[in-house]
Amino acid sequence: MIFMKEQNSNTDQKPTTVEEGDEVEVYYTGKLQSGEVFDSNEKSEPLKFKVGSGEIIKGFDDAVRGMKEGESKDVEIEPKDAYGEYSNDLSIKVPLSTFGDSKPVKGMGVETEEGQQGIITDVNDTEATVDFNPPLAGKVLKFNIKVSQVKKN
Repeated sequence: MIFMKEQNSNTDQKPTTVEEGDEVEVYYTGKLQSGEVFDSNEKSEPLKFKVGSGEIIKGFDDAVRGMKEGESKDVEIEPKDAYGEYSNDLSIKVPLSTFGDSKPVKGMGVETEEGQQGIITDVNDTEATVDFNPPLAGKVLKFNIKVSQVKKN
């Protein structure tokens, strides 16, 4: 009896390197400079995206390019390549009458008719301050990224 050895087993192939246009699956943990974890998918499903598509923040997209399937690395992403710098112009005072019968409270999320989301950061007798900056704006983000799968396109 003759047994044939499979020629294209995974052990014979080099790990696939991530390039523009590839579809990748990654696991990550995101931390602030203080070390506080703000997001992680380590215990859930991998994040799936097409490299270079604009689906995720630029710094994260750039970080996976050149990584190999199975590789892990730590990266630090500046605000300009994440959620942008914090803008005082996006924190506005709104008359309480704007809220109708609702009573605004600090920490409450709000949404404009156009779909813009904000957080109430202060309330006094006549107005509420609503911050429309992304929650991670102005922050340096640290990620541990592991590429679990690369699909070439």
